[in-house]
Formats: sequence, C-alpha cells, structure tokens
Amino acid sequence: MKKLNVLFSLLLVVSLLFALSPEKAYATEKVPIYKVYTVNYGYTPSYPAPFLMYLADASRNCPMDWAFWVIKGNGRVILIDTGCNEKLAKKWGLQNYERSDKALSNKLDIKPEEVTDIFITHMHWDHVGNCKLDYFPNATIWMQKTELEFASTEAGQNPWAQVAIQEDDVLRMVKYNWEGRLKLIDGNQELYPGIKCYLFPRTHTYGSQAISVNTKSGTVVLGQDLVYRFENIDKMTPIGTGLDLYECYKALVTLTEIASSKRLIVPGHDPAVYERWTTPGKGVAEIK
Repeated sequence: MKKLNVLFSLLLVVSLLFALSPEKAYATEKVPIYKVYTVNYGYTPSYPAPFLMYLADASRNCPMDWAFWVIKGNGRVILIDTGCNEKLAKKWGLQNYERSDKALSNKLDIKPEEVTDIFITHMHWDHVGNCKLDYFPNATIWMQKTELEFASTEAGQNPWAQVAIQEDDVLRMVKYNWEGRLKLIDGNQELYPGIKCYLFPRTHTYGSQAISVNTKSGTVVLGQDLVYRFENIDKMTPIGTGLDLYECYKALVTLTEIASSKRLIVPGHDPAVYERWTTPGKGVAEIK
C-alpha cells in the first residue's frame, strides 16, 4: 500500500510539471482571431481559361478579378500582396484600376501608414508591383527566400520569366533586403500567432507561398495563384500556368488539408469571391 501511495505521489508531481511546462502552456494559449478581406483593384471581363485551369476548353474565357488581401487583428494590419502598378494595368487592359494604397483607404478606411506587414506570395507583376515603402512607410516585407533568389538570379537570364517578373520590382526587393526592411522566410513558418505561411516550390513560381489565418469561422487559406478560381479547388484541377503539374496538384491537396473547409480557400483571381462573401461590398469581401 505504501509503495502505491509513493507511486501515486510521483505520478501527481509529473502531471503537475507537465501541466505547467512551457510547451503545454503554449498549446493551451488562446490563438488570436483575425478578420480577412479580399480587396479588388481591377477587372478583366475575358481571360483565356487554359491559363487558369489545366486542359480547359481553349475556346472558353473567364472574367478575371485582380485583388490584394488584408488581415486585420491582434494589433496588426497585414497586406497579402500589393497589386500592380498603373503602367502594367494599362498594358494588360485592367478595367477600373485603383492603386492598392488608395483602394485600401477608400474601400476599407485603412490608412497606408497603418500597414504593419506585407506578405509577398510571389514576384509576379500583379502581386508585387505596388510593394513600395513610399506607399506603406511603416511596413515590414516578408517573402520566401527561394522566390527572391530565383527572381534576382536566373530570371534575369530567362526571357520567359521576364514576362511575369519585372526588373524594377526585383531591384526594389533587393534594395529593401540590404536595408533590413525585407525578411526572408525559409519554408513553412508561423509568422505571427494564428498566421502561417506555406512554401510550395516549383508550382506557380519557384517560391510561391500560401497564407493561413485563424478566423472566427475557422482556418482561412489564401491560395493566391496556386488557386486561380473556385473551380480549381472544386474540381481539384491544377492551374494552367504551373512549373510542375504534379506539384501544383499536390499543392491543392495540401491546401484542403490546411483549411477548415474547402469553402474557406480563397482563390487569387475569381470575381465570384464577392458573390460568395457579399459584405461589406463595393469591391471588398470579408472572408467568413
């Protein structure tokens, strides 16, 4: 009986130590809840479907939304990408174009100087074109290390890469890196409590990333150009502009595993996002 009492006492002490351990305390700590918004900055009424969905009908065209995203909460205002500049908006025929800093202020009543962070998902012109600290003076920029490495090396010798990657965007990011305003991410990482990034190499680009966010409705995933349209997820069809088709498909599978439901995976270029999430409206959708 005495041995049983001693054993019981030891088990009780171990249990208390486990309960008070830092790991346990972190695991039970409440994760912040954020709000997530898609913000439109332009529109294209007709875009070739094969670029958006692998093996889509060559005669089919789809409307194209151009957007950036906002995460707000826990003392932070985070932009996911920044849209394109006015010069390329004209070149590619975007309608109703609005520069991202102005759209942020006009549509969400958020001042550009309130932005604390900018997460760049990849270095294409329509995602990084307005990533300028002149526009967002208090922001820290984050991107995958492999994305900057490719953009600043091999892309400069590859005319096909230069269709989507602009020299001035690359040089600006390299400058911010030297100035300490750019933080490089190496793989999957929790950037802030409840906000994680996931690297998907050799998918849409060499270092594309998606972002997951803890919200009141569950885990939202911003799929960016890994998921152009809801159709990519609904039919598990890879994008039509991938580097490696199988990697693009595996990325879709992983995104469905990360999100609380398929419904909470947000595509990068589908105007139907404003029909699925209708509030607050006028080119803004709160994902919930």
